[in-house]
Amino acid sequence: MTEGESAARFREAAALLTPRLNAILHSVPPEVACRTQEIRLRAGRPIALDTPEGPMFLRTDGLPVPAPEAAVLTKNDLFESFRALCGYSVHTHQHELERGYLSLIGGHRAGVCGAFSGSGGGLREVSSINLRIARQIPGAAREVCRALFSGGLCGVLIAGAPSSGKTTLLRDMARTLASGEMGVYYKLALIDERGEFAAMVQGVPQNDVGLCSDVLSGYTKADGIEIAVRTLSPQVIVCDEIGRPDELDAVRLGIFSAVRFFASVHCEGREDLRRRPQARELLETGAFEKVVLLDSGRQPGIVQEILDASQL
Repeated sequence: MTEGESAARFREAAALLTPRLNAILHSVPPEVACRTQEIRLRAGRPIALDTPEGPMFLRTDGLPVPAPEAAVLTKNDLFESFRALCGYSVHTHQHELERGYLSLIGGHRAGVCGAFSGSGGGLREVSSINLRIARQIPGAAREVCRALFSGGLCGVLIAGAPSSGKTTLLRDMARTLASGEMGVYYKLALIDERGEFAAMVQGVPQNDVGLCSDVLSGYTKADGIEIAVRTLSPQVIVCDEIGRPDELDAVRLGIFSAVRFFASVHCEGREDLRRRPQARELLETGAFEKVVLLDSGRQPGIVQEILDASQL
């Protein structure tokens, strides 16, 4: 993706907000827009852009400034932006909001924080919004796929720190295999619990996840894996950030059905991966033959090393 395309995705996401905020964000310099990963909106605090270099705060003319000089977001700005992201129909998004997010046109995703009332009360107040900018990078996993699958399928665990590019790499691995780029069209089932993998909107994936992928959106990973195994006959099941006990049980079920798994896990490096109980339990299922360790530096999606699971 070029810098111009990356900046255009930033402006596409900004256009989902109120006209006032869109005007501010539309004025952000292209060299800043193309590096922005998330737009952070918090009531009574400055508008902030999360970049690899750290947060940047904005004036009303879109220029980055020190925090004391930045434009402060009002409670009304935040609430109206929330309504805009919901398409001015909040009740139709209650299922997503109960899980803390909104899937948006273009594959963008908003994390929503606030006061939540149980027993069907829904979200009462919104305190902050994290608008994550979707930047799919076709071909990001090409070299990794060649290294991993030249001899056939294997289970793969992608490990890295937050914002290291785990989801981007995992998504493009799925697209590559499901689109026949390895010489075979593989059948994949994608368990998209939080809506950021395929970003389904009205049944249509906003991200390219390949020609032979079936998407189970909004299901828990445990339920989605079981449904996929029993009804979709996948060769590969893909799910992000896995490790709860019920999810591990579902992975074991899949192994008995000869399904391969692609999944991800948080870690800060090889030694951290060895220490984490969640990662150890995942590897002990036997579902993963290879581990792709990502660099935790500023540039997301950089592969540090590919390990045999037996090495860990």
